[in-house]
Amino acid sequence: MTGKTVLDLGAGVGQWAFRFQHEGAKKITAVEFSAAMIEVGKLEARKRNIDNVDFILSSAENYFSQEHYDVIFISGLMIYLNDEQAEKLLSNLRAYSKPESTILLRDGTGVGERFEINNRYSANLQAEYSATYRTAEQYEAIFARYGFSLTRSENMFPEGHMLNKYPETRLRLYHFEQKNG
Repeated sequence: MTGKTVLDLGAGVGQWAFRFQHEGAKKITAVEFSAAMIEVGKLEARKRNIDNVDFILSSAENYFSQEHYDVIFISGLMIYLNDEQAEKLLSNLRAYSKPESTILLRDGTGVGERFEINNRYSANLQAEYSATYRTAEQYEAIFARYGFSLTRSENMFPEGHMLNKYPETRLRLYHFEQKNG
């Protein structure tokens, strides 16, 4: 990560952005749609004397930049985007990536088939929520439509691990690069 420019889409309070900074990233742009989360992130950056993380208030799918990033990180975001929002995000992604960019997706994935939750109450969240867990093949196909090829994909936790909480889903890490430069 040393010397790289990083775009963190769906950055929340910046927990990953701060990790990238710690690993030597030159500049991190943290895009988040919640103003309250951005304020927490900015406060934490000041506490840590971090000045190379810029928080931007925007939904990930509506974010657009003239800057081209070395690393684009998307974590825990895609499950909360409907198909139209996901397509818009990926359409924009090509504009601010470059041939040597690395796109890292860390997200919930449906096991065997797409798994959807529609307005279900979660005791953990104490709210109703919706989520779409696309399959690994669906992630590969949607990224391919926008010119990105999958170079690596793996589960974050081995089968049988206690963090594989639900039989329908797994947390996976995907590594994409631009096809044909």
